[in-house]
Amino acid sequence: MQPFTRARQFETAWHYGLGVTAVVVACLLTLLLWRWIAPHATPLFLAAVAITAWRGGAKPSLLATTLAVLTIDYFFNPPLNAFEFSVDNTASAVVFVTVALLISWIDARRKQALRERDVLLVSEQQARVEAERANKAKDQFLAMVTHELRTPLSVILGWTRLMRKELSDSSPNARALEAIERNAHLQKQLVEDLLDVSRIAAGKFRVDLRPIELVSVIEAAIETVLPSLAAKRIKLHADYDHAASFVNADPDRLQQVVCNLLSNAVKFTPDEGQIEVRLERAGEHARIVVYDTGAGIRREFLPFVFDRFRQADHATNKHGGLGLGLAIVRHLVEAHGGTVRAASAGEGLGSTFTVELPLLNRSTWQKIESDWVIPASHGDEGSTRASNASG
Repeated sequence: MQPFTRARQFETAWHYGLGVTAVVVACLLTLLLWRWIAPHATPLFLAAVAITAWRGGAKPSLLATTLAVLTIDYFFNPPLNAFEFSVDNTASAVVFVTVALLISWIDARRKQALRERDVLLVSEQQARVEAERANKAKDQFLAMVTHELRTPLSVILGWTRLMRKELSDSSPNARALEAIERNAHLQKQLVEDLLDVSRIAAGKFRVDLRPIELVSVIEAAIETVLPSLAAKRIKLHADYDHAASFVNADPDRLQQVVCNLLSNAVKFTPDEGQIEVRLERAGEHARIVVYDTGAGIRREFLPFVFDRFRQADHATNKHGGLGLGLAIVRHLVEAHGGTVRAASAGEGLGSTFTVELPLLNRSTWQKIESDWVIPASHGDEGSTRASNASG
């Protein structure tokens, strides 16, 4: 306690000493400049009060104010070198004290605001640390839960497939098992999405890059959504430019990107709607465009469409889901050095999702192209147009 008390005493003495020193310096400077600033003696003394309030606090500034009033009256108000409490001197002193006290009050309020800001800043930092800790715990819990869900789902799917093999397709039990298997697959996909999100959050997500051909990846993705297209009688049109087909990518992950975009399009497209998939070249990039005639996206929601667990109100109410598919799409595309963007004219006017990926450099492309056998049905222009009508 004794060293602390001595430090406080030293600090207090320094603050009051600052007030005295500031008034003395103001007096000397005023005397030195009196020839040019007479009869205005107060500016430098007000500066002394302001400096004292700034560095010393309220009480030292009151001391500086008192010393300044006495110094001005003695050295600069007539009669010089004497104290006289005349009306003029008193009015001048009152004005000076008022301005000096105002300066001290303003500085005290400023310091209080700074202290409150520091308290809020510390609280905000603590809250941020707690939020980050809670978010990390949530991610860990999510990863643990999804791993635990994966095992029973695999068992359900395995036994369901085994039981379906022993039953005829027309039996009621076979239809029941088909429904169980279909919904188990949906649950499995949700679990896989949650696992991907957990890996992304933990920084453990990896892609296996190698030269691939995009057309086969897109066609494989289309194959996976054909049952959904048939169920809603949605027409899908595909258009490929084979000159934009070769990229350095992970085929499984790119197929996941296209599958997610197509599944999203099927989900929000009404019965007998249309979906279009295009592969085209855009400069040094391959561009995959998925367009649908579905529910569209509100303009104010477009900036958040790729955020995790974010869905438009109508999507949450009518279509369900966790809001993970597009977030995973963005991460996968960015992991490949590409970009993805969404566009829509508004609700009910359809949506367009555009993925751009860097094409392989010309030398690598030519080497692959020389080894690649392009079917004659592709034609001289190197493009194909195909339409699939379901339902």
